[in-house]
Amino acid sequence: MIIVNRRDYIILNEIVKNPTIKDKYLIEKLNLTKRKLDYSIEKINDWLELNNIQPIAKKNGKYYFEKEVLKILQVTDEENIMLFHTSRERIELVLLVLLTSKEKILLSKIAEELNVTKNTVLNDIKIAREDLKSLK
Repeated sequence: MIIVNRRDYIILNEIVKNPTIKDKYLIEKLNLTKRKLDYSIEKINDWLELNNIQPIAKKNGKYYFEKEVLKILQVTDEENIMLFHTSRERIELVLLVLLTSKEKILLSKIAEELNVTKNTVLNDIKIAREDLKSLK
């Protein structure tokens, strides 16, 4: 199973599609800082190394990577790739579910769907509640 967050997956996908992609483009497209982009690439490289794949390297404005990285991105089966939502995405999803569902909603079901613990969902609900209060 491949476990990455959504941003890292998008960055990796963009780099593989276009190895000459400019950092500036990624920063603007994904609304990142240079530091966040560097951190994401560092996390991607850590994950690649853990899986015995050479990390992505950048030289003369071009990204270099092994063919194994292409195989990772060819995995499209949802059971084989798990994208984690950011905190803000989770909060928005929890709000969406809570505000639109006509049925009883189990905390454990939300946690399972978001691939997080029940405590994380409770914390997200707490933040969502504060967000709603600020709208008054």
